[in-house]
Amino acid sequence: MAGAACGAAAVQVSNTVQSEQVFNPQDDDLGKLYQNLQWVGYGVGAALVVSGSVLYIIGAVAGKKASVALVPSVSPSGAGLSAQGVF
Repeated sequence: MAGAACGAAAVQVSNTVQSEQVFNPQDDDLGKLYQNLQWVGYGVGAALVVSGSVLYIIGAVAGKKASVALVPSVSPSGAGLSAQGVF
């Protein structure tokens, strides 16, 4: 998701750079930054998919079922969400 968002931002900056009459190095640098963040986001996402798949397969081979619990918490000072998982 972050990779796609940064990719969209890179395209937007690229369109801005192409439509300007005068080259602006700050816009060019910003576009390059977004492009790099796009690939970092895709890489992290791919690593998470691979890790999740490996953990799922290891659990299936071991014959154990995975369980996940999400518990909301609310207090006068804020709110939160606790997650607990067994693989």
